[in-house]
Amino acid sequence: MSRLSVYSVTIVTILAAWIIRWLLDPLLGDHIPFASFFIAVALAAWLGGLRPALLATGLGFVLAWFCFVPTRFSFELKELQHSIGLAVYLTVGFALAGFGEAMRIAQARLADQKEQLRTTFASIGDGVISTDASGNVTYLNAVAESLTGWRSSEAEGAPLTQVFRIVNESTRQEVENPAMRALQQGIIIGLANHTILIAKDGTERPIDDSASPIRDKDDAIVGSVLVFRDITERRQLERQNAERLHAAQLLSTI
Repeated sequence: MSRLSVYSVTIVTILAAWIIRWLLDPLLGDHIPFASFFIAVALAAWLGGLRPALLATGLGFVLAWFCFVPTRFSFELKELQHSIGLAVYLTVGFALAGFGEAMRIAQARLADQKEQLRTTFASIGDGVISTDASGNVTYLNAVAESLTGWRSSEAEGAPLTQVFRIVNESTRQEVENPAMRALQQGIIIGLANHTILIAKDGTERPIDDSASPIRDKDDAIVGSVLVFRDITERRQLERQNAERLHAAQLLSTI
């Protein structure tokens, strides 16, 4: 939401709070003149942070004082309790404004951290898949999308075992998913040798690497991250070297 929109909504909300308080006036009389304005200030703080909340506090202060605090339609104060009420309203309004600004700053920092983490994952040359604590996919980077055939948006929420299908190269038996073991055991798990990744379209690639649990600040496991790479070229080179060695051994027996 643009800043102009935030300020427009703030003003509309204050006017709505004034109308609501006016409609409740037969019931409330001279009591609780600021009741509806607190809600408007809280909403402005949530939407826009400090400045919109301060604007809402100021507008609400003037409207409530002039319209609902005795003597009405005047800024004259005859009783101490009304002065105290105005002071309390301002105090609470400023507190809400400060809280709203702190919340917005925290949200912005969290968004920046998430974007930085996403950018880091995207720039890694290996495939990266992250999951939640239940083993459901939360993110794939571009390399992982290419190797698995799944787009991150369509894989999100799906079981990892559905997106990351791996079997033993020789036996064709399913291999235990290392990310699931990392979630269960809370340790780094390496992929077994001769593991084949079966992509969504059926393409098969030899892969290797590992999975690690993701822990929160309290050391509780909240997910896992799986990092893997295509080792087709390395496997081909290993076969070529093995064939050369075998040929050399045959020649040496002649």
